[in-house]
Amino acid sequence: MSMEMRGRVALVTGGSKGIGRACAYAFAREGANVAVTGRTLSELEETAENVRELGAEALVCQSDFTDRAQVAANAPAELAEFGRIDLLDNNE
Repeated sequence: MSMEMRGRVALVTGGSKGIGRACAYAFAREGANVAVTGRTLSELEETAENVRELGAEALVCQSDFTDRAQVAANAPAELAEFGRIDLLDNNE
């Protein structure tokens, strides 16, 4: 399946492992820049490193996406880095 994502920005929750990590890689392969959120910083950093190796920009935002206060605190960083979010992939 091919998704034209070049220049788009994907926010992937639960991006530290499993389906979320796989989605982050898929979006990066299709040309999207990726912001990953999740609870485990070391795993998020690994995901981001691999996203960058695929040629995309990556941003790590450690947080629990089920906690509204944490989501609100991270949104400015995500928007400042990429200017917008085109796609939300919620894996929490």
